[in-house]
Amino acid sequence: MFIGPGVRIDYDPGARLLRVIREGSWPEEVPFGGVGDWKPNSRSDRLPAERAAELFNLVEDWLLGDWTSHPSLAWRIESARGQIARYDLDLGRGGDVCHICGAPEIVSAYGHIKRPFKWSRPICRVCSDRDMKPSQWDKSLPETAVTPTIHAWRERRPAERG
Repeated sequence: MFIGPGVRIDYDPGARLLRVIREGSWPEEVPFGGVGDWKPNSRSDRLPAERAAELFNLVEDWLLGDWTSHPSLAWRIESARGQIARYDLDLGRGGDVCHICGAPEIVSAYGHIKRPFKWSRPICRVCSDRDMKPSQWDKSLPETAVTPTIHAWRERRPAERG
């Protein structure tokens, strides 16, 4: 199944695996199977937003492809397609200086959620001590965090989610 320029993903039902074939690279095999001791919300290493969006895009391209040749997967694929718009992408902390005054001594950050994104804005002690109400916080999405890969991921989300 063609996914994009230089990338193809094939499903091998006999071996129960995916083959990710990138132009100029050896095929990568991703077997289906148990998840070991993994559980939802378990500790792990955080992926940068760009890498997470890249992987989400790859999986979603695969899910949204043509599955008519594999009817045994139909209900699983439809179920997974229904989940695509139900998760958010954490963009992390937006910047290295206080987003209000520009001071480099960061003590905290204000967290924001505007689906499908989560992010925080750094803040210094002086600005933090101002007792600003949440309605006064800068809730704008740091557009520099929205790379072309993240933008492509966002474009799949329904308009009502942000």
